[in-house]
Amino acid sequence: MSVAQCWTDWHIDFAGSSVYYHILHGSKVFYFIKPTAANLAAYEHWSGTDIQNHTWLGDMADEVVRVELTAGNTMIIPTGWIHAVYTPADTLVFGGNFLHSLNMKTQLRVRDIEIRTRVPKKFRFPLFTKLCWYVGEKYCKDLKAKEDFSPRVLKSLDALAGFLVSEARTIERGSEVAKKEAKENVPTDRVKDASLLARELRWRVRSAAGVDSDTELGGDGDEIVPIKREPGSARQGIRKRKDDHSTPLFKNWQAPEWSNVENLPLEVAHDTVRVEDVEKEDGWMAKEGISGDVMRSKKRNGITKIRKLDQGAIERYSVIRTVEIVTPSGALPKKEPL
Repeated sequence: MSVAQCWTDWHIDFAGSSVYYHILHGSKVFYFIKPTAANLAAYEHWSGTDIQNHTWLGDMADEVVRVELTAGNTMIIPTGWIHAVYTPADTLVFGGNFLHSLNMKTQLRVRDIEIRTRVPKKFRFPLFTKLCWYVGEKYCKDLKAKEDFSPRVLKSLDALAGFLVSEARTIERGSEVAKKEAKENVPTDRVKDASLLARELRWRVRSAAGVDSDTELGGDGDEIVPIKREPGSARQGIRKRKDDHSTPLFKNWQAPEWSNVENLPLEVAHDTVRVEDVEKEDGWMAKEGISGDVMRSKKRNGITKIRKLDQGAIERYSVIRTVEIVTPSGALPKKEPL
């Protein structure tokens, strides 16, 4: 139920879930952005920073589609579509969210975006990882029984298998905290050996698609394009993308250029102080168990950048690097390069 003049800003429904939407009375105006790789990257940057306060996400996307719904209309929002909603008049709507097996790759990608942008758990899809294990166990049985699946479903299952294998690796060699959380997400009533199930599912999916077990499933729609991964190739590709600044990060959007860049000159200072006298400004020494008179050597430099944003906003970026060496009074401080 929505009152007139309501506005819901750009968002993706949790875990990229699809939505069924029926207007009983009233009307809604939707603005949609297709979840391409470039558009999702732009959305992640927009939702994870304060640029959303002064930047229209549609200007960072390749296209925005407007859809108007009136009483009696029913609409399905596909997986992961970015959307904003305006309510012209008081409106009553029936709707809900659901996951399916046709585009788990995008669902998992949206889940990753939610984690990186620190969406609170209470606003994410409930028990999502546990649900993935149930789905993986069910499809593994179906593939064992030689059931046929479309190429689109097989590609979706390949993405699911990759996710479950990563969860299994966390259980095998993650940190103690990560292991505990990953184990709690495994439904032990159906999954007895998580590592075995995850790897068996991946093998059976790729076998059903007619490719080697070390070949990922790519392609659009119902087309399968095998993607052969050589050892170490994925990691090398990541490093290359990080170092490559020749192409824009987001399609149709570039960050404003820095108008003023100032390198702060190196400052060097040496003095003798009593730790108890400077505790307020340099409390870290007392916390480290240092007391009494010490000789302090301090070096400091940095960089400051300023640029103008939309609507008169100004962004200031400042990084200050400080190196301090303290030794008991009377000793010479060790000289280290800045």
